[in-house]
Amino acid sequence: MNYFQSSTGGNPALIRPGYELNGTPHSTAYASSSFIGPATAGAMIDTSYQGFLNSLFEWNALNPAGGYYDAELQLIPMIVASGNWWQP
Repeated sequence: MNYFQSSTGGNPALIRPGYELNGTPHSTAYASSSFIGPATAGAMIDTSYQGFLNSLFEWNALNPAGGYYDAELQLIPMIVASGNWWQP
């Protein structure tokens, strides 16, 4: 989370679709909900990320994914972050 928050300046739209181990993005052409969605759940690990978590959640809410895979990776973390995940 430190890397995502610092490398994007807290702007979720700057999270890229894949990274090398050294932090170099695979592509800088677009933001990917399949990465931004899971980062939303990751930002829940500490209250110091609350502002970033809010930004991530808002980005996801305003930019719904079109494809099945991306949509699932976006929706499930939003359910968790909103407190609507339940144990069956």
